[in-house]
Amino acid sequence: ALSLTDCEEVVITGCRARRGQNGLLLTRCERAQVYDNDFSFLSGWGLALYRSSDNLIARNRCDYCVRGYSEGVYWRGQDSAAILLFERSSDNVIALNSATHSGDGLFLFAGRDLVDGQAAARGEQAPGGCDRNLIFQNDFSFAVANGIETTFSSENRVLDNLAVGCRQHGLWGGYS
Repeated sequence: ALSLTDCEEVVITGCRARRGQNGLLLTRCERAQVYDNDFSFLSGWGLALYRSSDNLIARNRCDYCVRGYSEGVYWRGQDSAAILLFERSSDNVIALNSATHSGDGLFLFAGRDLVDGQAAARGEQAPGGCDRNLIFQNDFSFAVANGIETTFSSENRVLDNLAVGCRQHGLWGGYS
């Protein structure tokens, strides 16, 4: 629905996107404030950050962001997520959001650039993953896969979140 690229200090509030594929994508954005939005009932993700850091994501509703689910038949969610942090999205605050009944409630992934060694092959020194994020008091319940999935990243703080009734795990931390 919405995509912002190379922005600094923007405020996104009061937006609503429903019954499409994706809600809001921030690409290479810094110090954005995203609050009081409704990105629910989508087939991809509600909120996504790609190489975006130092942002505040708070009090948003991103419920039922899921695809590929059929009760008793197929339930993996195909990496759909209410909130996605991808490839070097670091130092963000993700707080007080409702992100229920999605593929993953929060999917945080360092990205193929780091995992496959492409950054190191280019000579980048210590490229890092999605690091040092604060994930605080969100509701990630009833995910068809994981309430919270963090992979190949470090120093993230996951505090006082709710992740009940998730199909696989409340928290899945792979190489994090």
